[in-house]
Amino acid sequence: MAVSKHEEIDERSYELGQRSVARTMIREAVMVMDEGPTRTRMALIKQRSEAVDTLRRICARFGDNDWPSGLNMVDIMEKHLEPHLEEFFDNLDKAREALIRCQNSKDSTHWSTDECERFNEAIAALFPGEEGDALYRATCKRLGL
Repeated sequence: MAVSKHEEIDERSYELGQRSVARTMIREAVMVMDEGPTRTRMALIKQRSEAVDTLRRICARFGDNDWPSGLNMVDIMEKHLEPHLEEFFDNLDKAREALIRCQNSKDSTHWSTDECERFNEAIAALFPGEEGDALYRATCKRLGL
């Protein structure tokens, strides 16, 4: 049986329509599959941004902010925060030890000039500027030094 030209065109149109539908379905499936990783990537970018903001605040107080925003977070913590925190806690320990020595002595006037100086240095390192000076003076006054 011979196929008419009209039937041939209809068959060709049907095949083109089917291919178009298949391409659309594949495109939509790929888009749906890509949404998961895209959302995950966006969440990670947002999380990193929030972590960098938090590190900026912490480094402003206890470290330094001399680092680019794209720097690896471990490098930020190891190079721009940890050394400063170690120094901070060393000074805190020194001040604590000086106060304990003073507390353990029956008379605070037993503090040597060296002990007073170490305490003053530790307080100044913990609280730079006028705040440290005021704290040192108030502590010495309270201790009767």
